[in-house]
Amino acid sequence: MIESNSEELTEEQFQREIDRIKELFSLQVEITLEKSLSKYNYEVYWDEENRCYRVRYGERKIDYGLLHEIGHILLAEITGYRPFASLIISRVYTILYPETEVIPDYANKLIDCFVNHHIFSAMNLYYPFLRDVIDWALDQPFPERNIHEHIAIFLIFYLDCQYNLRTEDKPPRLQKITVCLGRLETLIMEQSQIDFQHLKSKLDQFQSIKATKKASEILQFMYGILNSLSLWKSEVLREFFDHIFPESGHQRGIPSA
Repeated sequence: MIESNSEELTEEQFQREIDRIKELFSLQVEITLEKSLSKYNYEVYWDEENRCYRVRYGERKIDYGLLHEIGHILLAEITGYRPFASLIISRVYTILYPETEVIPDYANKLIDCFVNHHIFSAMNLYYPFLRDVIDWALDQPFPERNIHEHIAIFLIFYLDCQYNLRTEDKPPRLQKITVCLGRLETLIMEQSQIDFQHLKSKLDQFQSIKATKKASEILQFMYGILNSLSLWKSEVLREFFDHIFPESGHQRGIPSA
């Protein structure tokens, strides 16, 4: 994760900044902050017992990681669909159906792109955090990963660079972006039969719905992307999708398994 050069805030300063963010986005929910053991660990989840969101953060700074997790809360609240902020997956399910183990990661990467639009791209104050993270990623040495990690990276990188990075910021980064996406595509094609022309046509639909406040549109988009990867039988994908996104079948407009 990109390093922040700023000093840590005091607890009082940190809480004031969180309250400011909540006010800026009109978030009328309780957010409880918990410091992680690792400064690189950020996550959010819904605490049903205490009826609040809990955000684990790395350092007492306003940085990309913290804002991104709050962005999950924002997306969940504006769509009225809490799984966008608090995905719960039964480990038993992935043991019974091991081929589905990577689906939550792919789904999260797609959710992340909607989060990044709402918290960064649509907000001048915080947009530089996203632009800086993209710059950081473009300058990293290309890692050796397995095909599923490459697919997950491709999904978020394609959408963030194509549609969340602002138009005026694309030209100076275009060559690096093209090389990175091309390298990912080549590595994935060496190990799969994914039709990238079809996949990109599905991904490009993000542009028209990235600002949506309808959970149904996001779910339909995500399901269409996952289905276009052709990595699972349709009935397996449909069943697992309904498992991680409860009561979503009717919103997708597809027949039940």
